[in-house]
Amino acid sequence: LSSEQINRLANLGFVFDPKEEQWNMAYSELTHYKEQFGETRVPTNYITKKGFRLGLWVSNQRRLEKGIAHKNRPSRTLSVERRNRLDELGFQWEGIINESWDKGFKELKAYKAEFGDVNVPSKYVSKSGYLLGNWIIGQRSIKNPRSHKQTKALNQLGFIWNMHNSAWDKSFNA
Repeated sequence: LSSEQINRLANLGFVFDPKEEQWNMAYSELTHYKEQFGETRVPTNYITKKGFRLGLWVSNQRRLEKGIAHKNRPSRTLSVERRNRLDELGFQWEGIINESWDKGFKELKAYKAEFGDVNVPSKYVSKSGYLLGNWIIGQRSIKNPRSHKQTKALNQLGFIWNMHNSAWDKSFNA
């Protein structure tokens, strides 16, 4: 296209890069969310009044920043420009999932301090009302991704990944 044609299309509001336009729209929704709630840590299942899945988009930005591949798609990363724009907005790179993990780990450490081990019964509820038994089940699940740092922290605490093998070993040693 000639520069004149490009200008004419631009004056009509023509979108030359739909993916960029989509990202900017999502960023605008995140800006509105921050104005409303005072933060950028959006629950994964949050959908805006316009029907946009903002929570999923925010999770994807974190995933892209870490270079984590999604399903069968190749790994991509977040551009420096987009990373900077999110940083300027005060984007919280650690999401609700990490906070939830931290809470569970804190409860597990308290359990170990009280009982001397991390053999938490599956239905155990802590004094604060936290469903620690459920959290433990989630940590043992392959579907529950953890960072290497989180796995290492659990191992250092003496976390038992397979209760059946642990029970068998204990019986065998006896």
